[in-house]
Amino acid sequence: MAGARESSTANQNKRVKVYVLGSDGQWDDRGTGYVNCELIAEYDALGLRVLSEQEANRELLVTKIFEEEVFQRQGDTIVTWTNPETREDVALSFQEAAGAQEVWEMICQVQGRSPLDDGGDDGGVGGQVADSADVKLPPPEMDNLQHLQEIVMNATSATRDRIVDGVMADGYLAKLLSIFRDCEDLEMTSLPRCRPAHQTSLPLCSLA
Repeated sequence: MAGARESSTANQNKRVKVYVLGSDGQWDDRGTGYVNCELIAEYDALGLRVLSEQEANRELLVTKIFEEEVFQRQGDTIVTWTNPETREDVALSFQEAAGAQEVWEMICQVQGRSPLDDGGDDGGVGGQVADSADVKLPPPEMDNLQHLQEIVMNATSATRDRIVDGVMADGYLAKLLSIFRDCEDLEMTSLPRCRPAHQTSLPLCSLA
């Protein structure tokens, strides 16, 4: 019985949703499956493989772990990256934070960097101070998208509720959505100022 419970927990830790940023600037749900860190023969390198929950032999995602530091940890349960070869934006949303941590540690091991290097809580006094402070969101304007992206990406369990409260207050979300629409209407999704809007939309929704 204990072995069965451990197996079930391991599977839940590996359960993810795969998202890819579409040409319309929206995150497309590619399906739910289970991720494994393994040697990817076609790349002759360690990588990530996600097999569909519904069809065990169908691959939702196969990628190597790039040497470039393109991977980012967003909050407790999301890992994102931009493929440096195809420029495709990909996100894995884990069911369990433990699963995201396990994959993040493997990515960092391959890249030779510390798992704490995720832009989040540094595990020390500085992180504790940051968690205890109020989170101040910048005004919802185009020029502040990069700053907002950094705040959302660095969200911790202690700051998440404050960020959600700020986004939901005083029409902030409506103004933010208007900026997203402007980017799409003006076909500006590839411009530096608009790119954070699309990189922020998935983790922002996951906080709510």
